[in-house]
Amino acid sequence: MIGYSLNSGLNKLDLVLSHYDPDGATLLSSTTLAGFAAVNFDNINASLALSPSAIYAAATRTAPNGKANLAFVKYDLAGSTQVIKSWSNSIFGGDDIPSRVILDANGNVLIAGRFGDTGSGSHLALWTYGPAGNLISAQTVSGANGAQDIAVSTNNVVWLAVEGIAEPANFTTADGKSDIWGIEVLSGTVGGATRIWAGENNGLAS
Repeated sequence: MIGYSLNSGLNKLDLVLSHYDPDGATLLSSTTLAGFAAVNFDNINASLALSPSAIYAAATRTAPNGKANLAFVKYDLAGSTQVIKSWSNSIFGGDDIPSRVILDANGNVLIAGRFGDTGSGSHLALWTYGPAGNLISAQTVSGANGAQDIAVSTNNVVWLAVEGIAEPANFTTADGKSDIWGIEVLSGTVGGATRIWAGENNGLAS
């Protein structure tokens, strides 16, 4: 399991990976990354995904400017830290909060959450990392609320639970538009009808 623990000496939150026995009664080992997040964050989160050879975490990390950044952390199966990467939304200046991390059929690490914009609030975000920690894409839909959960079907189709949308939404990306300003598409069934949302620089088209 992964979560945060108060570090009173630093007055910050440590990110702690804990390994318990199958009954959950005995702590076998733990790995601590000290001073990972500020204590005054209202929305912090950490989530785990397990592959046959590694443990992946998506977590909230405090940036030097005090904003929340997305952190990608890779551990080996013994819990030793292998890779730490931070994704900073430096252009729009908001907080970037992960909700859930999952692996796709190719072994890539998909992180669903929300992307912060100090001018217009938070929006849906989907980050994709390679198994080694290389960022493949950072995709957003401006005008759609944050993603609360993510699932990948057997044919590698990504489905998101999006705040404010009752039905699961299928996430696809327009060709060549995978950067932060690109056009992304959400399709889902709402009220029995299929709807498509296209996120653009100037808002959300439906």
